[in-house]
Amino acid sequence: MAIVKDFWAEPAYADLLIPMQERMHNFVIAGEGTAKEALDGLVRDWTEVFEDEGKL
Repeated sequence: MAIVKDFWAEPAYADLLIPMQERMHNFVIAGEGTAKEALDGLVRDWTEVFEDEGKL
């Protein structure tokens, strides 16, 4: 257990999880766009969250 990362300890965890679920749902379930578009969008979403949290 020494190498396990506790993701719940990240205060912005929910703010990161919601865009991930939306982007993956739109690509995998709804068949919208490409995997690259979904992941590139996720990077933009997460960058915004980390900037808002003062971590970037």
